[in-house]
Amino acid sequence: MRALSRIGLVLPLFGSLVWLLPAPARATGEAVSPIRGVLLIGGFRSQHDLESMTADDQRNTLIVELVSRTRDNTAFYQGLNDTDLAGAGSLLVFLREAHRRSDADLKTMSADDMRNTTIVELAAQTHRAGPDLQAQPNLELARLLLGPERSYIRGVLLVGKFRNQLELDAMSGEDQRNTLIVELANRTGQNVPFYQGQNDADLAGMGALLVYLRHVQSRTDAQIKTMSADDMRNTVIVEIHAQTRRSDLQALTNLQLAMLALGLRALPNTDNLPEALRPGQHVMIARVSQAYSQTTTRSFSDVPFVGLFIGRDVDCTHGFQIQAPASPVGAGFTGFAGWGQVEGDGHPGASKDSCLSWVSRLMLDFDLTAFRALPSPATFQRAVLAYNEQEAPACAIMVYTQGGFLADALPCWTSGGGAREAKATGCLTLKIPNEHWIANPPGNRLIGWQDWPPAGRAGPSSWDVTQVIQARTNPGIGQQPIGDGFMLLGEITDVGNLNARDNTRCASQLSDVRVEITYTIPPVQETYDPPPIK
Repeated sequence: MRALSRIGLVLPLFGSLVWLLPAPARATGEAVSPIRGVLLIGGFRSQHDLESMTADDQRNTLIVELVSRTRDNTAFYQGLNDTDLAGAGSLLVFLREAHRRSDADLKTMSADDMRNTTIVELAAQTHRAGPDLQAQPNLELARLLLGPERSYIRGVLLVGKFRNQLELDAMSGEDQRNTLIVELANRTGQNVPFYQGQNDADLAGMGALLVYLRHVQSRTDAQIKTMSADDMRNTVIVEIHAQTRRSDLQALTNLQLAMLALGLRALPNTDNLPEALRPGQHVMIARVSQAYSQTTTRSFSDVPFVGLFIGRDVDCTHGFQIQAPASPVGAGFTGFAGWGQVEGDGHPGASKDSCLSWVSRLMLDFDLTAFRALPSPATFQRAVLAYNEQEAPACAIMVYTQGGFLADALPCWTSGGGAREAKATGCLTLKIPNEHWIANPPGNRLIGWQDWPPAGRAGPSSWDVTQVIQARTNPGIGQQPIGDGFMLLGEITDVGNLNARDNTRCASQLSDVRVEITYTIPPVQETYDPPPIK
């Protein structure tokens, strides 16, 4: 006998909502079995009865009902797991509720007989070939039986007892839709135009709420007549929340609420998901994983040659070191980038001869492992490379003409005269490297850059790198390769453009360097229609 499949979609089979959590589980929001839904919709136990029953009590009750109403014995049904047991129960309930077999007929049938009878009914309804249907588990048969072609409008009409199986077989999808619209308009506080404006899935969801409220007698027909579709939804959410304590119910569709209440869908409880995977908008922080510094310098000498001319005896070629402090990668990373120049011997007013100029570049790459691991429903929206920028604590250490080592004590954010000057928009610009400097360190060879993908300024110390991240994580067909990471350097990018004729400097120290990635996880979704039968 074919193993009875999970009845992961008893909503299409029953079309209404029920409470499934036994009393001891109410505070935990734990997953529950669809057995409870079978017992309630089948009329085997009332809502009040189920509230006082444990999960084992409900399972044993369904076994007793199946044994007393079909040909298979207790040992057979005890051997089934909860989902397969609920699957067998769902076939029994379908055949009884749709009046396709009498109780006397069902007593002579095994679980396999009920499955085969359901397949015959389904073949007549859908005109699909028998072998194709035999290949489908009970879950897919249930989806097909109750009208996935119109988002379960058929199932709502059947379980709500608004139309029977024979009447539905004779109705087109449009007839079924119009019938449900009329039923909803007659039984709730909203009119025909409102329901006509709904798509099939939303219309079926509203119908499921109506059937739930009537079936479990949560509201009387007179009370429902005063309620809007939103009133019904909010009432159901309050009742399900009281059982499950879930905080994500407002994000679910009406059909998803039905699935959850029946325990028939493995809708993830977002309360138990990591924050980064919960529905909604998130910002993920990626930190520096690789860093590489390059500095180019230019030094000047004005030492006189006796008999040729008289110089100022300034010589800055004896030796110097540009400050580029190293630090660990990750959240604690700090870096140095920018440009500067020194006139004279490093002290303003000492001379007017050129001494030293430099340009420092900082290459960075970021750990995007967590971003790349996001599930496919996640929608990437924006990426911003940001950092805290402040004046570098020191710029250059030089050997002066007079001999000995002297640290340059001048500020690193200065005007041409050497006085400290605030840099309102910082000192740096962002470039996209045109080579893979991580795998192939360039040594003394300068790393170049490219103009595509563009990276525009997002703020004084931030850059919009959305297109860069997009191009690297999801490259288009024929797209040219993009070098590693990013490059930060001063607005003056070539030391050849610095003649050290003044003391202007714009050299920065960076900290809290990060890429902020904004993405959205959509609400929990379910595909209500089955995949095409192959």
